[in-house]
Amino acid sequence: MVCGKFEHFLPGSISTVLAIAVMLYTIAKLKTYQTGRQQQFILLSCAFIICFFCFSCMNFFSYRYLIPAIVPVLFFTAVLFDMLISRTYPFLYVPVLLFIVAIGYSSYRMDQDSTDVDPGAFTAMNMQQSLVDYLEKNKDYDKVIGTGSFLDLVHLTDPATGYLRDTITFKKVSWFINDKTTFAIFNSNEYDPRYTAVRNDSTFRLVYRFQKDKLWGEIYERK
Repeated sequence: MVCGKFEHFLPGSISTVLAIAVMLYTIAKLKTYQTGRQQQFILLSCAFIICFFCFSCMNFFSYRYLIPAIVPVLFFTAVLFDMLISRTYPFLYVPVLLFIVAIGYSSYRMDQDSTDVDPGAFTAMNMQQSLVDYLEKNKDYDKVIGTGSFLDLVHLTDPATGYLRDTITFKKVSWFINDKTTFAIFNSNEYDPRYTAVRNDSTFRLVYRFQKDKLWGEIYERK
């Protein structure tokens, strides 16, 4: 997900920073560290988490990019859970563990997206492969192709991505869709504001469509 205006992410950013601040305060208040080096590690890690999260929000945000920050957060969370349970109700270890596993499983099952690191990304790969296959099957290597999808553009022009079944690449692929465009490619994962205009343009006709659940990809050819 590419970041847009920062104010769209400001509430989440503030709440995350506050949550980390509370966690840091709790760790310091309960004195979970025993040496100065442990204290330095905790302070530096929390500072890194906050700075890394803010940097990602203002540049390019993707779940996988947050792994460097998520790992220390999980580490500190585990320490806090262990500390709180051991000092209060030790019998809660197993129920809390089961609860964490249940939350993780339900989150996975409820994730219906098909981008980036979501489970539906494999279906999205099949969709992108089918679009490439259609153009390769018809040997449209020299046709002018326009698409707002960065991934579709790369798959058609770079054999290293593994989507081209032959070594021949498509030479005239770009973001532009104009009077010279022969094929226009769209998909549900990468929004293109020109989709409605092309779909309603009488000079184009739909020649290929991939559909699975809510995921789709389409190729329009100029008549």
